[in-house]
Amino acid sequence: MRDLKLLMAFFVIIALFSACDGSKKIHIGKTVDEDSVSDSDSGNDTDEETGDTVQDEDGTVNDDTVNDSGDTGDDNSNPDSSDTGDTANDEVTGDDDIVIPPDCEKDEECSVLDGECVKGVCNDGKCETENRPLNTLCDDEVFCNGDDACNDKGECISGSSYPCGDNFCSESGGVCCEGGFAGSDCSICVRFVSTAVSTVSDGLSWNTAYSSVADAVASAGSAVSSGDVTNCEVWIAQGNYAVSAVIPMVSNVFVKGGFTGVKDARSDDASLTVLDGSAATLDNIVSAASVSGATIDGLKIYGNVNNGSQANYGGGMYVEGSSAFTVNNVIFESNSAIGQTTGSAGYEAKGGALAVVESDVTISNCRFTGNKVENGSDDGIGDSSAGSFGGALYVSAGNVTVLYCTFESNQATQVENGSASGGAVFAYMPVSLAFNNNTFNANYSENWGGAVRVEGGNVTFSGNVFNGNSAGNNGGGVEFNNVASAAFSGNDFSSNVAGTGGGVHASNKTNVTFDGDVFTSNEATVVGAGLSVVNSTAQVINSKFSSNNCKGGTECRGGAIALDVDATGTIVNSLIYKNNAKNYGGGLYTRDGSTANLVFSTLADNTTGSSCSNTGSGIHNYDSGTANVIDSIVHGNSPCNQTQNNTNSKTNVSYSLFQGGYSGTGNINADPAFVDRANNDYHLNTGSPCIDTAYTDASNPVTDLDKKTRPSGAGFDMGCYEY
Repeated sequence: MRDLKLLMAFFVIIALFSACDGSKKIHIGKTVDEDSVSDSDSGNDTDEETGDTVQDEDGTVNDDTVNDSGDTGDDNSNPDSSDTGDTANDEVTGDDDIVIPPDCEKDEECSVLDGECVKGVCNDGKCETENRPLNTLCDDEVFCNGDDACNDKGECISGSSYPCGDNFCSESGGVCCEGGFAGSDCSICVRFVSTAVSTVSDGLSWNTAYSSVADAVASAGSAVSSGDVTNCEVWIAQGNYAVSAVIPMVSNVFVKGGFTGVKDARSDDASLTVLDGSAATLDNIVSAASVSGATIDGLKIYGNVNNGSQANYGGGMYVEGSSAFTVNNVIFESNSAIGQTTGSAGYEAKGGALAVVESDVTISNCRFTGNKVENGSDDGIGDSSAGSFGGALYVSAGNVTVLYCTFESNQATQVENGSASGGAVFAYMPVSLAFNNNTFNANYSENWGGAVRVEGGNVTFSGNVFNGNSAGNNGGGVEFNNVASAAFSGNDFSSNVAGTGGGVHASNKTNVTFDGDVFTSNEATVVGAGLSVVNSTAQVINSKFSSNNCKGGTECRGGAIALDVDATGTIVNSLIYKNNAKNYGGGLYTRDGSTANLVFSTLADNTTGSSCSNTGSGIHNYDSGTANVIDSIVHGNSPCNQTQNNTNSKTNVSYSLFQGGYSGTGNINADPAFVDRANNDYHLNTGSPCIDTAYTDASNPVTDLDKKTRPSGAGFDMGCYEY
C-alpha cells in the first residue's frame, strides 16, 4: 500500500495548482525517466509505468525488464506507439509541464512552484507553497492602475494609484502620455481650461490649465500651425467664465465644454460650461474669420450686448469667410445685437445670437433662447430707416444647415421707422440653406417672419415644428421674399399669428412647395390664416389644413389658403377642413388674377361669418380669381355658398362631388358618406358615391393622402382618400 504521507502531500500540491493552465500537467517525479524511455503522456501517467520507483499493488517493485500486469509494454529501446515526441525523456508531454520532485532537501529544489505571490519551499522533505510577504509587488497586466501588490492570500491585487501624475495614461501603449495629449493612444492634442487656480498655467493638464479660453485656443492653434498635429482640442471644465475680450477661433481647433476636470469625463449638458459676456459689451463672445475645420461644442454663450459702432453683427458669435465650421450642442441665451444710434441715421443689427456671412456652417443640437436684434435710432430727427434682422440667427450667403435645434422666445424689433425681419432667423441670398427637425416656438418679429424670413436663394425645411410664433405684418411662422426655391416636407405649423399668412407667407416671385405638411389653428388678421401666396407659385401635396382662422379686423379672407395678385396654387391629395374666415373663403380664397387648382382633394366643413349674399364659405374668387376643382370633394361648407365668384371670377368643376351640384363633366351632387366627419375622419365609407368615379388619367397621383395606392379599385376615387 502506498505511503499515506506521500499520498496526502500529492493531493495538497494538486489542489494548489488547480487554477493552472489546463494544457499543463503536474507530476511528482524526477525530470528524467530512470529507464531513459520516451513515454507518451496518455499511456505512462500511472504508477505502473516501466521504471517507476513506486511499488505496485502486488508489493513488488517494477524493474527495467519485466512488465507486470499494469505495465504499458515499454521496453528499453522502442517508444510507445502513442508517444507524442517529447524532446526530452520526461514523463509528460511538452517541455512546459510542471514536474515536482517527490522528495526535497532544500527550497531551491521546489522553485517550480514559485509565482508572483507564492514561492516553493521544502517542508519536512516535501515541496509546498507559502505566500510571499504582504504588499510584495506583482503585475496584473493592467498598466494604468499603477503598482499592484500581493495580499495575504497569495493573490495579486490591482493597484489603485495613477502612474502618470497630471498626464493621461495609455493602456494600449502601456505608457504615460506627454503633457497636452490624451486618448487611448495619446493621439489627441489637448489644451485644458479650468476655473481652478493654478500656479503654473501652460494648459497641458487639468492641474496646469489655462483660466482663459482665448489663451487655450491660441495655444492649440500654435500646435496645429507648427505642423506637429493636424488638429487640436480645447477642453473646458464646467464653470462660469467671464469673457472680457473676443475669443478668436483658429482653423482645425475644436473647442469643447462640459468636462468635469477629471481625465476625459464629460457631461453633454451645455449649460454647465458658460462663456459669460454679461459684464462686458463686446463685438462678440466668439469670432471666426477665415477659419476652416473648427468646432464649438457643448457650452453656453450668454449675455453679451453688441452695441458698438455702426452696424453690429452677432451678439454671441460671428462667423465670416469660414468653411467646414461646426456649432454643436451650444446654448445661445440672452445675447443681442443693437444698431448704433447716431445724430443722422441709425444703423442695422444682424443676428442677436449668431451671424454667419459667406461661410459654410453646420449648426446642430443647439438652443437659441431670449436673443434679440434691434435697429439703431436717429436721435437727431427720430426717423431711422435702418433694419434689424434675425433675432437669433442671421445668414448672408454661404451654405448653412441647421439640425435638431430649438429657437424659442427670440425677437426682432424696430425703433422709429425702421423694420424688423425674422424673429428667430433671417437669411439673405444663401446659396444653400437647410432646416431639418428643428423647433421654433414663441418667436416674434415686429414686421416680417415671426420665426423665419428668407430673401432670395434656395431653402429646404424638413420635419420642423413652428408653434406660437408671431409677426406684426406677414408670415407668423415663415415669410419668403423672392426665393427661387423653398421646399417644405413633413413640417407642422400650429398657432402662429400674423396679419397675412399666419403659418406661411410667400411673395414676390417665390416658388414654394409643400409635401406632407400640417397647418393647424394658425391665425391671420388680413389674408390667409394658414398659407398666403402673393405674386408667387405654390404647390401643396399630401397636406392638411384645419382650424385655421382668418378672424381679422374690418375684413379677413382665406381661412386656410389665400392666393393673391397673379399667384398660382396647385393643391393635390390634400384635406382642407373646419377652417374659418371672418368674411370670404373659409377654405380657399383667390384674388386679382390668381388661380387655384384643387385636385384629388377634400374641402369640407369650412365656415365664414359674413353675409351670405355674396360669400363663398368653401371657396371665394374675387377680381378675376379662378378656382379649378378636379376629382375633388367640396361639401358641408357653411353657412353660405360652396363657392362664390365675384368681379370677373369663376369656378370650374369636373369629376367632383360638389354640394348643390355644379355644371361640368362627371360631377356629383350627393352626400360623400365620410366615415366620421364629426370626429374629423374624412375617409370614404362603404357605398360612397365618390368611389371609382374620378377621372382616369395618366397624370393622376399614384397614391393618396395616406400613401395608399391609387386606384385601389376599378377606378380612381374622388377626394384626398382612396377607399
